[in-house]
Amino acid sequence: MITWRDPQGDIIAPSTRTNVWERDDGMVFLEIRASCKLDNGVYTCTASNDAGSTECKALLRIIYRPGPPSIPILCERRPHSVTLQWEPSHNTGNAESVTYNVEYAQITHNTLHWQTSCANIAHTTHKVDALSAGASYKFRITAQNDVGCSDRGETTPAVTLPDDTALARRESNLYWQHTWSTDFNITREIGRGRFSSTHACTRSQQQRTLAAKFISKRLMDLEQVQHEASMMQPLQHPLICSLHATYETHGQYILVLDLIPDGRILEYLVSLSQVTERQVIGFIRQLVQAVNYLHSNGIIHLDIKPENVMMEKALGRAQIKLIDFGDAMDLWSSPPPFYHELNANPEFCSPELLGGNEIDYGTDVWSIGALSYVMLSGISPFLDESLEETNMNIIRVDYSFPEEYFKNVSQNAKHFITGLLHADSSERKTTSECLMNHWFAQTYSAQDDPALMHRARLEDFIHRRKTQHNFVSVKINRR
Repeated sequence: MITWRDPQGDIIAPSTRTNVWERDDGMVFLEIRASCKLDNGVYTCTASNDAGSTECKALLRIIYRPGPPSIPILCERRPHSVTLQWEPSHNTGNAESVTYNVEYAQITHNTLHWQTSCANIAHTTHKVDALSAGASYKFRITAQNDVGCSDRGETTPAVTLPDDTALARRESNLYWQHTWSTDFNITREIGRGRFSSTHACTRSQQQRTLAAKFISKRLMDLEQVQHEASMMQPLQHPLICSLHATYETHGQYILVLDLIPDGRILEYLVSLSQVTERQVIGFIRQLVQAVNYLHSNGIIHLDIKPENVMMEKALGRAQIKLIDFGDAMDLWSSPPPFYHELNANPEFCSPELLGGNEIDYGTDVWSIGALSYVMLSGISPFLDESLEETNMNIIRVDYSFPEEYFKNVSQNAKHFITGLLHADSSERKTTSECLMNHWFAQTYSAQDDPALMHRARLEDFIHRRKTQHNFVSVKINRR
């Protein structure tokens, strides 16, 4: 006697969907008509007689069209190319693997003519080449398996590429005005740095208050100031400090910037009744968004640290503003490799920056990881008793998550930091990958979002940073 059983162990009887039969040569068959997803599984055929029984099994895998992948994220934008990244299809159509097709369309007179950049690629990143500088494009992805293609994925917003002269315009558009005393009134001093002082100011006959950064000509030459201004001038992003005007007087250069009234990020956290992981996630996500914008425009910041992440409340919502582009570099302005001489405290610097080696976008990502560590714990990941020991900890990537300081921090947060603090820059997550990280999607209730630390720990960290004067100077190490 022949018996067929379905994946649930039930005996299969002939029906409108199933049929079983035996051929004269002893071969037995099971036919399933109009198969569907519910038919997936292991089927068992048992042959039995008075002497005993034996059985064999067969795995049935029903494959169907996959679901579409996520909307692609722009990782890098150049005059003639873009690099895209997307999340894989969550629904593979029950296939063991899927591939992807990348399409693009130039926007011409509000019409789109879609073309395929690449088909059947197995990975989830792709560089689209041979694009027209200055033109606008949209992009979309489809998934594909042996059965067919998914529906088309969501289309990106329009992406405008920089034109070939955009880099030269960054500096040539700077205009140093000489009418500061008639254009602005200073209201108060905000702060002082090594080479500059910052004051609140108002434009004559206008109510809006801005910030003026006064840079002494004795301490910094025009080329250095022009570099910072040229980095900031084209940037238009709500999480990045904007440059409004540039002035020159007899003894100073003046940069007119956004006034960011609510202080530095760690001082803002101290002002809260308690600091929770959910709050930190929001601010780190904003920082990653700001840096991702820079990277998509070919700029690396190279000085991400708590003193350069300011806070403001806009429409009742606290948000960060990234400032200080004095060390920023334009990676579109010249071919690689890129190097940067370090003259700063090393606490948030990457191993390659500290070693005078080649830098890239991952150099900023390291700093985001180190700052995330501080905001979650109130302590520095690599700080040691001496500057030399701190430097060695950074180069060796020697850090841990002490239970004393991380007992209320989630595993997702630790995994996020670990993904950024790799010695090899190429192994670090990109800012685009960071934005898709599970930590940013983590949800909390009031019960599972306890306070991370006592505010006194952050206060001690801030006080130490204000009073320490440990700087290192590192020359580049060209090989």
